[in-house]
Amino acid sequence: MNIIPSNSAVDNFPSVSGLHPTNARPSGIKGLAAACGLMLTQACGGPVNFIPHNDSKDAGGPDASEIYDANEPVDGGQPDGGPYADGGVDGGSVDAGSVDAGCPPDVCQCEVGQARPCYTGLAETREKGICRDGTENCGENLKWTGECAGEQIPTETQETSCDRLDNDCDGIADNIYGTASPLSQGCASLACGIPGIKQCIGGNFGACSATDPQEACNAEGRGNGADENCNTVADEGCVCSAGVGACESDGIITADGSCNAVPGTPASSEICWNGADDDCNGKQDMEDGCECHPTETKPCYTGLNLTRGIGECRDGINQCLGNGKWNTLCEGQVLPTGESCNREDDDCDGRTDIDPATNSPLAESCASPACHITGTRQCVNGIFAECSATDPAEICDTSTDNDCDGVTDENCPCIVGKGACERHGTIQSTDGACSVQPGAPETEICDDVDNDCNGRIDETFPGKYDACSVGKGDCRRLGIKVCDPQPIGEHCSATPGDPQPEICDNVDNNCDGIVDEGCPCENGIGGCRHTGTIQADGNCNAVPGTPEPQELCDGRDNDCDGYTDDRFPEKNQSCAVGVGGCHREGVMVCDGANGPKCNAVEGTPTTEACNGVDDNCDGSTDEEGAAGCTLRYLDHDGDNYGVSTSKCLCGPAGEYRAPQAGDCNDNNADINP
Repeated sequence: MNIIPSNSAVDNFPSVSGLHPTNARPSGIKGLAAACGLMLTQACGGPVNFIPHNDSKDAGGPDASEIYDANEPVDGGQPDGGPYADGGVDGGSVDAGSVDAGCPPDVCQCEVGQARPCYTGLAETREKGICRDGTENCGENLKWTGECAGEQIPTETQETSCDRLDNDCDGIADNIYGTASPLSQGCASLACGIPGIKQCIGGNFGACSATDPQEACNAEGRGNGADENCNTVADEGCVCSAGVGACESDGIITADGSCNAVPGTPASSEICWNGADDDCNGKQDMEDGCECHPTETKPCYTGLNLTRGIGECRDGINQCLGNGKWNTLCEGQVLPTGESCNREDDDCDGRTDIDPATNSPLAESCASPACHITGTRQCVNGIFAECSATDPAEICDTSTDNDCDGVTDENCPCIVGKGACERHGTIQSTDGACSVQPGAPETEICDDVDNDCNGRIDETFPGKYDACSVGKGDCRRLGIKVCDPQPIGEHCSATPGDPQPEICDNVDNNCDGIVDEGCPCENGIGGCRHTGTIQADGNCNAVPGTPEPQELCDGRDNDCDGYTDDRFPEKNQSCAVGVGGCHREGVMVCDGANGPKCNAVEGTPTTEACNGVDDNCDGSTDEEGAAGCTLRYLDHDGDNYGVSTSKCLCGPAGEYRAPQAGDCNDNNADINP
């Protein structure tokens, strides 16, 4: 067995039966105690060889010595499978048959004087930019000190220094961490303070990206009233003007903000319609006394405004003169005139051919041709119409020549004959006779015609048009007598109704002449009334009862005269019984053969007491000796003192009024005890 000195913190001593792996190293092994070598010799049963070995992959760092079994391939082979074996770090697989002879990591991580590179920054920053590894030394306790001396980690987590150094160790100098974008910082323009940025270029921040704007003049060179370059002067260098109208001249706004333009000299007065403000007062032409342009015209009208443009009225033309003033003449206007019958609104009131005085169509006087009756004729569609007065037509009045033609009632109708002989013609214009002759009379028949031409119709049938009826009961209908279809007589014009089943309604429904046959009926009055049935002859078969000889007070009409208890007028009248506290009121009611009596019941008398009530019902109230009475003494002189004579009373009564006795002189009110 060979033992190779090693600086590896990963390789450990093998587990040996009966020995603890933390025992000290044997002598002769670099950095290990002599006892560890003796222990290994005894445990392995043979000589121990120590072979130096460097393993750059061991956890202890490169070039560290490692103890391993000489019969085992070094690191590149199969490492031992014991608890302190290489653990596969060297790239080999676990060797179940043997182990490296190492030192437990909690005992010896390193050799005294040994050092290894170290770095405590982020792995991605190692050996980039300004970042450099440091050195970690092995302490006297054979363990790493944990101090990384001389290392350089990033001085900035994000570049802020523009110094051509990669201070955040991301592999790029003066950049925004993790990007290729150069480092930048905020800035502002000098005058206006417009925000911008400046970038780090070649270790120095460049110029600010924000600059103060130039003063803005428009296409005509004029400003906008704003101080764009923030120098407290607006629009310097831009075109400005001084003066107005024709006096206006241009200049430049200077550095002090003033305009160097000099205005021109104004004219003495405004010249109309040259498009200029000649007198430089800020007004030109129409604004400065010019009324109109010489080529301009406008409508005019000198009549009443309410007639303007109405009917035939028309505006004229007002021409502008060369001096810019309107002409006072209104040429070509049409003003209102008197209304004429011409289908035109001459007076311009909105109405055609209307007389403004009467608000009616224009009219003139005229007369009829024959009778010369005065009338008027109206204007219709621009022409006076026919005269309203016309000769009257002939009226058939048998007395007047109405149409003034010298003939009376010519062509008027005339009648000759009567009845069936009547004929109609016209009065002849020559002799006034009727143009027809009457017909020949015939025998009178019943046909609504005066057959015999005597002026009377159907006079041989005197019953014609008399009232008549047909049917019975509910079927009865009224009519009048009229002629028969054959003109030999007359008949009633009515038609009877249709019979219906008889019902008890006081109507002859079945039209047989009997009302309510078979229905209930009554005969007799009062107590004599009996019921029966209406018979086929219309009579009730009920037989009335026999009247009693005398009316009794019993609520019945005993004598069958139609009146109940009529012998007793006091019945139902008010009544009363008893006096004082026993008084009761009621009404008079029947008491059979005894006649009416009061139905009130008299109260029961009680002991008289002083209470204003006639308790014992004797007609007197609170009489002497009543319960609750007090003594009252005879007091003749009324001085409230009496003599010994007394009564027990409910109150003063006459001279018994004194509540006490003892008056020594009852005839003098001034003398009393």
